[in-house]
Amino acid sequence: MDIYLEIFGYIGTVLVVISMLMTSVVRLRVINMCGGIISTVYSIFCNAWPIVVMNVILIMINFCQVIIYYKNVGNLTAVSIDKSNGDLIDHLCSRSFASDIRDLLVDSDAVYAVMSDSELAALTTGEVRGNVFSVTALAVSPKYKSSPILATLLGRLSLEGITYLNVDSRGKIWGTSGLKTVENNGNLVLTLQEARTPESEKNTRNAYKAKSDT
Repeated sequence: MDIYLEIFGYIGTVLVVISMLMTSVVRLRVINMCGGIISTVYSIFCNAWPIVVMNVILIMINFCQVIIYYKNVGNLTAVSIDKSNGDLIDHLCSRSFASDIRDLLVDSDAVYAVMSDSELAALTTGEVRGNVFSVTALAVSPKYKSSPILATLLGRLSLEGITYLNVDSRGKIWGTSGLKTVENNGNLVLTLQEARTPESEKNTRNAYKAKSDT
């Protein structure tokens, strides 16, 4: 029985280590949570109660963060912003995370905001070339840095015939969950993965299709 218990414990350890290799925050937390549950059971059998307490706390933290993530994802929608509306631009850029791209908004081809209900999650500017939207600036609220911001944006842009996002790979890129990433000449070309389309992208499509039908 002891050998099987040891193997069970090692499985938990391996899962925790594997979770650290994940680039997706959600996968990291889910796999880490599974490893934590196995390690907790193992520690109970070994009467290692301090380890049990630590794992239970970590499991609770991971679980809460996953719930918060999916709550944010379900509410995300992307909207086009009229850059000639100075009052609206000033209001959006009053957020500390968006203040640095204020000047870039005026000179860009297009401005989009990603909203979570009435809260600003991200603000982006870019240039439209055919069916490609090249992101020139992207400001994301720290609260939503793990949310699929760009997938939500591309879901909105796809309704206008834009099928690719072009992002400078030298910068930090938030919210690529649900996107297929291909590097091309130093840039990242992002396209939606239909099999893994985020719920937020579906919400955006449905909202704008319903709006266009009325």
